[in-house]
Amino acid sequence: TLLKASAASAVLGSVGKPTVALAQQDLAVSFQSFNFRGRFVRHRNFLADLDPVSSASPELDKFDATFVFRHGGNANLGDGFASWEARNPGLEGHFLRHQNFRLVLHKLPPPGSPDRRLFDLDSTFIIDKESLAAPHDRRFQSFRALNFSTRYLRHRNFHLFLDELDKSKQLDREDATFETLDGLMPQRSS
Repeated sequence: TLLKASAASAVLGSVGKPTVALAQQDLAVSFQSFNFRGRFVRHRNFLADLDPVSSASPELDKFDATFVFRHGGNANLGDGFASWEARNPGLEGHFLRHQNFRLVLHKLPPPGSPDRRLFDLDSTFIIDKESLAAPHDRRFQSFRALNFSTRYLRHRNFHLFLDELDKSKQLDREDATFETLDGLMPQRSS
């Protein structure tokens, strides 16, 4: 069975973007595909894929499909932006980012590192106010790259990419729409 969207929906707010509450706490979230229910964004071997995961799945699969929602993203831009840190123990400081338009999991470079600015841009995503496939259903979101704002996060052949979409095509819209749910694994304790 899937977890309810209660806390995740509450912080995303009625207009589909994070509320101020996220600035005060981090939230464990999982992203379920709009058009392949039961398949979640997860990392494996540092690549992001769309795989079947449920509450009955092994703990590693559930950890791989749970991310810590970082309000404002690594670029610290505030409402409407986010970064997603791996929830797995031992992978603290590893974030989803795009590299060559493929979604990957990389470790956050130290402050002042020459790679840090690009990493912050590559790991920060714009949360669209309305999803592409279900614009009036606030349970669903679509995400764009901060530094390639015409490219949407979407799955293709069950791998995650940033693609320019043909919004007239239903498949493109559905592949770029996700439901943000409470994490399959709980938040880290303080």
